[in-house]
Amino acid sequence: MRLTAFLSRHSIILTLALLLLTVPAWADPPSERATLKGITAVTVVVEDVETGAERSGFTTSQLQADVELRLRLAGIIVRPTSEGTLYVNATIVKAKTHPLYAFKIQVQYRQGVVLSRAPEISAVATT
Repeated sequence: MRLTAFLSRHSIILTLALLLLTVPAWADPPSERATLKGITAVTVVVEDVETGAERSGFTTSQLQADVELRLRLAGIIVRPTSEGTLYVNATIVKAKTHPLYAFKIQVQYRQGVVLSRAPEISAVATT
């Protein structure tokens, strides 16, 4: 039983590490990616992972640390407050009959925007 738990926990960590090391694939056009140019500092917010995932060794604090490390390695400063926020939401589900996991990780960058039709109006938007 302990060996199974150990392997399950480490398989989650290994899978996430491999995903974080992959080359990003962009589904958005270059004009949308341009809204991210020039960002030098961000605040990272990681939504709490479900209790079941934490019992398997996938913790919110570990995900937060991994995301912040990747940003720092990319030359982006991580601050408690900044003009933009990188929001991370991870959903992890363990199979009932096998030591397998399915997961979805959603990452959004939220920053201030100004309406072109009314420059006096500003809001926070996902870009």
